Amino acid sequence: MKAKLSSFLNYLQYEKRYSEHTCAAYKTDLLQFAEFLEIFHKEPDLENAQNKQIRAWVASLMKTAHAASTTHRKLSSVRAFFKFLLQQGEIKKTPFVGIHLPKKKQRLPVYLEESATEKLFDDSHTEIFKDDFSGTRDLCMLQLLYATGMRRAEIIGLKLKSININQGLLTVLGKGNKTRLVPVPPDLMEVVNRYLLVRQTNFPNNEEETLLLTDRGKPIYAKFVYDKVHYYLGMVSDAEKRSPHVLRHTFATHLTNAGADLNAIKELLGHANLAATQIYTHNSIARLKEVYDKTHPKSKK
Repeated sequence: MKAKLSSFLNYLQYEKRYSEHTCAAYKTDLLQFAEFLEIFHKEPDLENAQNKQIRAWVASLMKTAHAASTTHRKLSSVRAFFKFLLQQGEIKKTPFVGIHLPKKKQRLPVYLEESATEKLFDDSHTEIFKDDFSGTRDLCMLQLLYATGMRRAEIIGLKLKSININQGLLTVLGKGNKTRLVPVPPDLMEVVNRYLLVRQTNFPNNEEETLLLTDRGKPIYAKFVYDKVHYYLGMVSDAEKRSPHVLRHTFATHLTNAGADLNAIKELLGHANLAATQIYTHNSIARLKEVYDKTHPKSKK
């Protein structure tokens, strides 16, 4: 089991180019399923799991009050593992035949109001971001996340060569090893150039190709990005959720509210299909309803 699990995780990391966080989640889900299989076998073998055992696991997850979204994710992880084994010729058929994933309750993406982003990225930058290497880097990182809609793994993967200063373009390596070009507005390019100058001053002999560096001159990493974003968003928002993905949602929602074409937003976000992007239209509709309820005389009767 260990060898096949290791091969699957390597496939996710190096071929599918999933983030470290995502790979860890897949591993956790598969190990949990293997632990459940101990009910049926003393030495569980994932690849020999049967349809009825998967159904029993679904019932167990739902019984222990797991949210439908959590159960959906765990089953997706296990199903992906069996699909991988099928592609590799390790099994002849998948035990997932006839098993349907539970319906997830659709939740609207959490995003910042425009007033919050204006406060965060105020022209002076002095109230929130310090005028040193750390502050300049943090401003650059958060502006890149908001102005481009990048995922956390994508901003971590940015290289110095990813930025085309003359053309004002950023090459982003997304999911599935797919690259996309994202425009960088002039004001953001000024912030990037300022960071590059400070980076060169602080680390003149640093040969790291990674664009954004920690205070010690090392490449940024997942927890580093999360902690920074969580800290700064806490200065302008009291929302409980303050992750890097909130800035991605904010980017897409603000574009949608401004009337941007949905297909264009899809390309900028690097979504594989339009369905994933359409969720942001719901945010706009919810916003319109809120405005209506607050202002229209008929809503108050």
